[in-house]
Amino acid sequence: MQVLSHILYNRTVFTITSVCTMDLSQYLSELAGQYRLFDVGRRIHKIDKTQFKQFEDLEIPYPFPYLQHAWLALYITQPNDIGNETLWF
Repeated sequence: MQVLSHILYNRTVFTITSVCTMDLSQYLSELAGQYRLFDVGRRIHKIDKTQFKQFEDLEIPYPFPYLQHAWLALYITQPNDIGNETLWF
């Protein structure tokens, strides 16, 4: 994500650019809801959060590759908003 700020000072415009990097697991841990990760390659497997973090940090290879790719599904629920689930592929 790139953040741009424009500051006007003494009739001169200054542009400030900042680059923020965030892992997917870090972003998901900051969500208010709960999430589950699934591999949807050959079969549907639940992926453990610590196992996904290790994969994301390049500590282990992807556990269930299909055609040399990771096929992921992300299921997000909000605990106090039943019926508002999100499924990402």
